[in-house]
Amino acid sequence: MAALVAVGVGAAGAALSRGAFTDGNDADLAASGRAGASPTQRSAAPQDPSVRSTKAPPTRVQAWRDEVLREYSPLAQSSLSAVRMITQWNLGRATAADVAGSVEFALTTSQETVRALAVRTPLPGTQPALTQYRAGAGLYVLSMRTVLAATALPDGDLQSQLRRAAARQRDLGDRLFDLAATSIAPLLPPEPTVPGVRLVRPPDVPDYAAMDLGVGPPLEAAAPVPGPVRTYQDVRPDQAANRWVQAVADLDVPSDAEYAELLRTGASGELAAAARRLVAAADRLHRLPDPRGARGVSNQVQLGLLVAADGLRAAQAATMTPTAERRRLQQVAQELGALAQVLRAARP
Repeated sequence: MAALVAVGVGAAGAALSRGAFTDGNDADLAASGRAGASPTQRSAAPQDPSVRSTKAPPTRVQAWRDEVLREYSPLAQSSLSAVRMITQWNLGRATAADVAGSVEFALTTSQETVRALAVRTPLPGTQPALTQYRAGAGLYVLSMRTVLAATALPDGDLQSQLRRAAARQRDLGDRLFDLAATSIAPLLPPEPTVPGVRLVRPPDVPDYAAMDLGVGPPLEAAAPVPGPVRTYQDVRPDQAANRWVQAVADLDVPSDAEYAELLRTGASGELAAAARRLVAAADRLHRLPDPRGARGVSNQVQLGLLVAADGLRAAQAATMTPTAERRRLQQVAQELGALAQVLRAARP
């Protein structure tokens, strides 16, 4: 019987992905297929054919990738204590003030990672991975800022929704980090295979309702009914790239101008309706065949749609918060929207 090894856990591995930002158990993230794996196991992700060939020697690309992982280290390490504190808060064993202090320290330290990635230059063929690494880091930071906003609110439904929003943002950061590893894999030296070991990957794009991380009151009248849990598809149907591009153009989503206007002036109901459209669009794109030879592009655009939806949810939550915290959530919403725009621009 083959041993099962789970892969795909984001920047800081199991300690950051399991139990963090949840209600104290791992059911929501475990249901998505995410579980602990070492960096070596994570790098064994299947190769993504959407990455073009490069003239850079594989050993040079490997050195570049290793430098990126070292640049991620301040964010990952400083987040460990914050995530542990958040887990204790979820279990009722820590106070909001404890969490706020830990998260503020992590946010300060994580800026070293953000600055390093901002000035990093890509090698030929690594730009998609660099975009995904940067977006993942941004989402990790925004998830902590969302938690910080939650600590300033009294216990109740709105605070609970902000905790869930932080969980989604954290998970999206993990997915983008994992997508970057998949994007760069074809450019690296071949990974050794281990006989008798079968790798288990999470789905490329999450369904948060199925993970019990869907949006509920007061942002929606009721929480969504969870559907079947997605699993990773080793092989997906594909179609001509131009047909996929047209399918993306036909999605029922706000234009960039409409999205920006919603962030500036949208009422709660308008923001909720637009967020639902974005999630529905991501689900529709997930059901459609991928562009031929560019599965990673489709995954990135789907994740970008989910990031955009969370940007509108942050803006919606801002309409319900006291003035002191409103600006913090409005800024989170703006930055989520900017990240989403970059991710959604990918084309084969």
